[in-house]
Amino acid sequence: VNIMHRVTNQYGPIPYSQFGKGGTSVEYDKQEDIYNAFFNELDEAVKLLNDYIAVYPNAKPFANFDRIFGGDYNKWLKFANTLRLRLAMQIVKRNPEKAKKEAEKAVLDGVMTENSDNAIVKQMGANMLPVVAKEWVDLLSNAALVTYMTGYDDPRISQYFAYSGIPGFTNTYVGIRNGASILTRQVDYSNIADRFNRSTPLQEMVAAEAYFLRAEGALRGWNMGDAAQPLYEKGVMLSLQQYNVPVSSITDYLSSTKTPADYIDPIYPVNNIKAQSDVTVKWDESLPKEQKLEKIITQKWIAIFPDGFEAWANFRRTGYPKLFPNTVNNSNGAISTDVQIRRQPYPLTESTNNSTGYAMGVSFLKSEKGASIAGETTNTGEDKGGTRLWWDVGGPNF
Repeated sequence: VNIMHRVTNQYGPIPYSQFGKGGTSVEYDKQEDIYNAFFNELDEAVKLLNDYIAVYPNAKPFANFDRIFGGDYNKWLKFANTLRLRLAMQIVKRNPEKAKKEAEKAVLDGVMTENSDNAIVKQMGANMLPVVAKEWVDLLSNAALVTYMTGYDDPRISQYFAYSGIPGFTNTYVGIRNGASILTRQVDYSNIADRFNRSTPLQEMVAAEAYFLRAEGALRGWNMGDAAQPLYEKGVMLSLQQYNVPVSSITDYLSSTKTPADYIDPIYPVNNIKAQSDVTVKWDESLPKEQKLEKIITQKWIAIFPDGFEAWANFRRTGYPKLFPNTVNNSNGAISTDVQIRRQPYPLTESTNNSTGYAMGVSFLKSEKGASIAGETTNTGEDKGGTRLWWDVGGPNF
C-alpha cells in the first residue's frame, strides 16, 4: 500500500486488483476502487500485526532483515495506522465521510508519535537523490522551498541545502524556479546539503507528518485526540528536533511572524518574483480555517523533505503551499501554468503493450476526474498532465 499509493497518485487509474493474473493484457482499476482496496488491505495488515503482537509481544523474528524498524512489529503497526491517516486525508474532498471514519480509526488504533517511530530505510543500495542531484546535477534546490525557509530563518535549511556557488552569493541559499530554462550556470545554484550521499538512509515517513495530519483533522472537527493548535505545534517541534534544533530556537520558531522571502535570481533576473504567500509559523486561533490549513500544509511540506511525491499530492489536494508558477510552459496547452501539473501521463509502453488496459484507464480518467475551478481548461479527462485525479477536487478546502 505504501508503494502503490504513490503510483496511483502519480497516474490515477492503474492496474491493481487484476495484476499478476496472467494473459497479454491487464485491466485497470478506478482510483476510488484502489483507495477502497488500500483501506481493506490495511485492515488485514493491522489485524495480523495485532494478533501476532498479542501472542508474541516482544518477538522480532525478522530483525536481521527489516531495514526500517529492525523487526519491531509495534513500529510497523504505527506505520500502518499513519499510512491509513495519510490516505484518509487524501480523499477528504471527494469522500469526507469515509475520510473521517478512516482517520479517526487510525488515530484510535495508534499512529506515530515520536521521532523514534520515523520510518527510515537503512542499509539500502545507493540513495539516488544525491546521485541525481550531486553527480548528475539534474536536481537543484527548489526556489519556493528555499524562499520559505530563508524568510522564516528556518534552522533546518543547512540540513536540506548547501550554499550557492554564485559569486557574491556564496554564503546564501539560492534555489532555482520550477520550469526554468536550461541555464548555462545551473550548477552554481544551491544543491542538496553535504550530509546527503549514496549511503544516506531514505526517509519514508516521519512522526511530524502524523501530527500535521491530525491537526488538519481537528480543524475539520474530527476526533484527533487534541485540538489543532497543539497538534500543529507538536508537528513543528518534532521536525525541528529531528534535526537537533535547540529548544530555545524551537520556541523562537513557533512564535515567529516572519513571512516567506521574495525570490531573487542573481544570474537571470527575469526569474525574479514576489513571494506568493504571507503565511507565518505562529498559530493564530482567530484566523479562518483556510488560513490555518495553509500553515499546517506549509509546515508539513517543509517537514517531509525530501519526499516530493507526498509534497506534490498535498499541493494538488489543498493548493498549499503557494508555489511560484513555472517560468516556461512547454505543454502546448495540456497543463495550466497557474493550476500546474496534476498527474503524469502513462508510460508510452502501456498504450502499445497493454492497449486494452490503457484504454480502460483513460476511460476511468474521464469518468472520475476531479472537479475543476472556474476558468480551468486543461482538466479534459485525457491522458495528459492537466487532468485531475479522482481525489483532486478544485476550490476551497472547507
